Amino acid sequence: MEITRGIEEYKLIVNQLIKESFPELRSFKFLFLEVPRFFPFWSFVQKGYRRFFFILNKVYQKLDDEAVKGNLAHELCHLVLDHQYRGGINDIFHNFVKFLSFAFNTKMSREIENKVDREVIRRGYARDLLSSHLSWEKFFSEKALRKLHSRGYLTSEQIKTYAKKIGKWQQF
Repeated sequence: MEITRGIEEYKLIVNQLIKESFPELRSFKFLFLEVPRFFPFWSFVQKGYRRFFFILNKVYQKLDDEAVKGNLAHELCHLVLDHQYRGGINDIFHNFVKFLSFAFNTKMSREIENKVDREVIRRGYARDLLSSHLSWEKFFSEKALRKLHSRGYLTSEQIKTYAKKIGKWQQF
């Protein structure tokens, strides 16, 4: 059975994440857009005029709630760590450099994704992030997974190890 989830559910999840763990983003305004499944990304957040755009792939409709929460927390951590909300020329320069780093899988992209995944864990979403990464294993080939991990995303084992190391891996 396919999960059907819409933009309103994503808004609720993001609002809850902000309320629980991202107080520095409370004044931000978000607009959510869905793209077809054939797009080559699952999600990203981009600064626009007076708001941020969450671009979400329709593949989200096949993910469980924990995986969606993990992905959205990851995107919020990009905002927090990349400081995209500085404004003006900083945004243009920052986004251009970030685009180049992702396009060419540079050391910078590896550092960014690694740092973001660790921040997701520090904020208490290790299990959600793990669920997100486990869902990748259902959707991607082994080769695609290796490529994702080469871009700096933590592996499932790295998520567990780091979460345990910093005391964020609670047993349920």
